[in-house]
Amino acid sequence: MTPTIIWLPGFLCHYDLFSDVIGQLEDFEHEVVELPHKDTMAALASDLLQKIQARTFVLAGLSMGGILALEMYQQAAERIQGLILMNTNPKAENSSVSISRRAFIEGCEEGGLGTMLDRELIPKQLSPTVAYSELALRVKEMGQAVGLKALKHHANALESRPCYEELLKSISAPTLIVSSKGDIICPVANHLTLFEEIPHAELYVLSDCGHLSTIEKPKQVARQINGWLNHVI
Repeated sequence: MTPTIIWLPGFLCHYDLFSDVIGQLEDFEHEVVELPHKDTMAALASDLLQKIQARTFVLAGLSMGGILALEMYQQAAERIQGLILMNTNPKAENSSVSISRRAFIEGCEEGGLGTMLDRELIPKQLSPTVAYSELALRVKEMGQAVGLKALKHHANALESRPCYEELLKSISAPTLIVSSKGDIICPVANHLTLFEEIPHAELYVLSDCGHLSTIEKPKQVARQINGWLNHVI
């Protein structure tokens, strides 16, 4: 039976985060979910698990989506055939990150979401070589489409999330981990923790790439996912 891949977007992202990768994975069924307006990872996971119709599936998440994938595995491991964790972080949020995000939200309320995306977020999400390219316009359009209301809910979920490091050793599903050398939001060290703790994990590190690997390097990411899926699922 053809596996279904459920794609979980990152913070201020939607389906376009994965569109270039999905276009190169023709042998699989795909569903990119819209993250509901919930204030905890547990509530986000519970809501999505009720809505996803496929009995079993592969979960693919980037950044916040990867964190959410771990929570969904914690709640329904028996439904998950495999995990693809990209540019993410299994740890609880550092207080300095929470403070910075609250300031970002205040800036959005005062000066507009688009302005703050241009000034504060996109330069961190993309590597310097593409931070001011047409890819940046795509990222900005995603953020504006997701909007400030969702941003506030998802900021609460990120800030209040638990540490998932204790969960990692118990993950029995095959797991692909994708990281980027140029990711300043979720550095390679995060992914080494995932790789070392998850029993059946493979690690792929992209060079010359920032946080949003599926936007910057879709061909490389798709090639790695395709080979991994055909090998383990």
